[in-house]
Amino acid sequence: MKKNLTAFLFVLFLTKFIAQPLTLTINSSSGVFSLTCAVPSITLFPITNYTSGVVVYTLNANTYTSIGSSFNINTAGNYTITAFVSNNLNVTQTLSIGMNTIAPTSTVSPLSQFITCINPAVQTITATCNPIINVSHEFRSPLGGTMTINTPTALYVPGPGTYTHVLINLTNGCFVSKTFSVTSGSGFPSYNISSPQNFSMGCSTKSVVNIYFLNGLTSPIGGTLTYSLSTITNTSISQNHFTITTAGNYTVIGKDSNTGCETKIPITVSLNTISPTFNLSIPTQILDCNTSQTILQAINTSSNNNYSWNPGNIINPSILVLTTNNATNTLIANYTLTVQNNNNYCETNTVIPIYQNLIPPNTSIGTASGGLMAITTCTNSSIIIVNQSTTNIPSGGLFNNSLAVVGILWNGPVPQTPSSNSNTYIANVAGIYSLTAKDLNNGCVATKTVNVLDNRVFPSVNNPVGPNPFCLDVPTQTIGIYPIITGNSSGFNYYWSAPPLASAPAVTSPTLITNLVGNYTIMVTDPSNGCQSTGTVSVIVCIDIKNQINNQALKVYPNPSQGKITLKHNISSSNAFIEIYNVIGQLIEKIAISNSCLEIDLTNQKNGLYLLKFLEQNQLIYQTKLLIE
Repeated sequence: MKKNLTAFLFVLFLTKFIAQPLTLTINSSSGVFSLTCAVPSITLFPITNYTSGVVVYTLNANTYTSIGSSFNINTAGNYTITAFVSNNLNVTQTLSIGMNTIAPTSTVSPLSQFITCINPAVQTITATCNPIINVSHEFRSPLGGTMTINTPTALYVPGPGTYTHVLINLTNGCFVSKTFSVTSGSGFPSYNISSPQNFSMGCSTKSVVNIYFLNGLTSPIGGTLTYSLSTITNTSISQNHFTITTAGNYTVIGKDSNTGCETKIPITVSLNTISPTFNLSIPTQILDCNTSQTILQAINTSSNNNYSWNPGNIINPSILVLTTNNATNTLIANYTLTVQNNNNYCETNTVIPIYQNLIPPNTSIGTASGGLMAITTCTNSSIIIVNQSTTNIPSGGLFNNSLAVVGILWNGPVPQTPSSNSNTYIANVAGIYSLTAKDLNNGCVATKTVNVLDNRVFPSVNNPVGPNPFCLDVPTQTIGIYPIITGNSSGFNYYWSAPPLASAPAVTSPTLITNLVGNYTIMVTDPSNGCQSTGTVSVIVCIDIKNQINNQALKVYPNPSQGKITLKHNISSSNAFIEIYNVIGQLIEKIAISNSCLEIDLTNQKNGLYLLKFLEQNQLIYQTKLLIE
């Protein structure tokens, strides 16, 4: 069940953390998806919301395939753009690029006429058009200046010179041109006009239009040339330089004061205060630990526009925004984009707030059982520690906090091995454990450590020291041996391990009855927690029996010996024996004493301590130690 739960949580982690939908939006540099005389080519800008990896954009046209982040189109047709992340994550959009390059038709009458100073009246020029809507007439003077009339029929009164009439279809920018002329006799003055603002009023310093008079000459030469500016109602003022603050149609008049002849130039001072338009690419307004940067970019950009981002004073259509080092600041900045049209100096300002969510999770570790962070039993010497982390993102605010905080890395003391992408971890040994958890709401991580304690209580056997060696009189006696157990020992189980040949039938009691020297091991188990401890109890040969005969009546020499010894005695019994034991109580020799001097060869025995026992009528009458070097 725990394994299935862990697998489910991990799959949930992958689903919420990795999966991100892919959308595709396509913008046009002109705002429309059509080619015209005014816009013979357009640039397509694909935009996606995807921030978890690289997106490759592919354009498939009728005759070619292209890869890039924008695509220039100058031919009508069907185009398919694909945003590709992987075979399992891609989106396609098909659009049709149309073409409208039909030119309008016009009539202009009369195309020529003749005037003199005596008869200066000029026949009005009449221009008609097809279509009759969304068209504009431009009358361009050879002396400078243009008059614009946006009605189906346009009337124009020219001065001497050859003029150009241009009819423009405002829907597609296509136009048709025709010329007409007014021929004059001598006496008309000549001059040119110019405007630094191109006869157009805009914003800022371009909110006024200056008109200058240049190269003025009278005919014949030597006269005085004066200038005036008349509106359609013939209101005029005389000056050599005019400043116009109101858009409209005007007539510039140059008059020879000697002859009274006038040369008139009709002009239009247009009003162009249209602010620049553009689209913005804003992949995201919230940065976090998954997405630490974004690029804000003005698209459909025009070469006639200037772009400025603040804060930072970045003179560029785009700006790179990064997260800050201060995780408590949720607002990085309000970024202001100022776009200025170089033709009319009009501006558009857009404010984009960019936020950051760098709030780390509240990492917490608990136990699956809800108990102590400790190993308490020996039957199951491990505990399951679990991720109990929560998000610190407040509810009801700007940032989402509906997703989980998942465990991405566990570490423990040696010999524990790390574990990734799991909300549980098995602690097999006591020590310091750490969990790194990730908040799926913002990708931020935090690490927590805990100390897993070893609270197992083991039976206290021979701690700090065991009993002194127990003394056994061999071979006729037995002895009861036992360990030293401190503290509570109620309900403990016991098991003894004895040397071979030992007669020790009761191996599961706290006291063992044995008849053999050697080292005995006892295992003590506390059944309440399964913990075990062992202790060692030693049994040695007794050497403190009181001799029943005088040392002078029985001698063993040399002692220490190299293996050969001599026994002299004055024992008169015919039923006397000598027994020789090694240090672990094994009988290695038993020799009958038949005369008063006995030679014994022990050179085949190991160096060490031996016990010699003298028995008469099967009764111990004397014992001594022998050292073989």
